[in-house]
Amino acid sequence: MKKTPIFVTALLAAAGVAYVGGAWYCGSVAERTMNARSRIIEGTSGLLQIVSRDYRRGVFASTETLTIRVSPKHLSSAGQFMPDRIKVLLDSPITIKSRVRHNLWG
Repeated sequence: MKKTPIFVTALLAAAGVAYVGGAWYCGSVAERTMNARSRIIEGTSGLLQIVSRDYRRGVFASTETLTIRVSPKHLSSAGQFMPDRIKVLLDSPITIKSRVRHNLWG
């Protein structure tokens, strides 16, 4: 029995495990970065509020949907200096959808 096919098979399996493991690790780093970004947004002296946050992590890609709005307290205090069109714009929530690919070809 030749050892070359077994060696090649083991080498390919190890490369596959390393690829998937690397993608999973990069995904966990991306998730920590997204969590830190959300904490920064919440810590902007109350100017912005996170209405909703949905983070879906996969092996090779992750998707985050973040909905923010300007704090009503800050909007009412600064509202007297803004045109009505801007007030309406700032009063509605803003949705940001981020897709992160964490694989070799991403």
